[in-house]
Amino acid sequence: MLKVGEPIEPPTPVETYTRLTYIECDGKQYIELGYKVKEDDVIESNFILTKIASADHFLFGTADANNGLWFEIYSNTAYVRFGNNSSTSVSSSAYKYSVVLKKGSVKIGNTTTTLPYNGMPTNTINLFAGKHNADGSYEGRPYSYGYYRCTKFRVSDSNGLVMDLVPVKRDSDGVVGMLDLVSGKFY
Repeated sequence: MLKVGEPIEPPTPVETYTRLTYIECDGKQYIELGYKVKEDDVIESNFILTKIASADHFLFGTADANNGLWFEIYSNTAYVRFGNNSSTSVSSSAYKYSVVLKKGSVKIGNTTTTLPYNGMPTNTINLFAGKHNADGSYEGRPYSYGYYRCTKFRVSDSNGLVMDLVPVKRDSDGVVGMLDLVSGKFY
């Protein structure tokens, strides 16, 4: 309880955001989410590929020396991992996707493909980049930045949403990023 004459701390201003239709990566940026995906997690994302290239371009990903978890497009083929050391290819992928990735399967649009599983990587996940080095070392550096417009990125488990990212612009400074509707954290 405040006493007469005690200084009063001003309230912390509440940050506001403007919702955007999408956030776009042009092959130069990524977002470190600081989250280690668990075996029972489900990842959902909606996005549009903005550049087709004969190279790896991750929508999201992470890996350690043993296993990886990612979604990437090389030319018109998606390569996907969820707790494995090799990718499963999904050929003739479209440029506009909804993807649902979980242990044992990936659903891209209306097509479901079975995935092998070994164990989860120990690194945190990036959005718009993988997380390992081109030379094969696994020091947690971003790798193969993507060319995408992302409209949502969600992670859920058996208890519900863990992370629900939506594209926004921070009103105080105009910085564009993703706002987590679960934690309120701005990435």
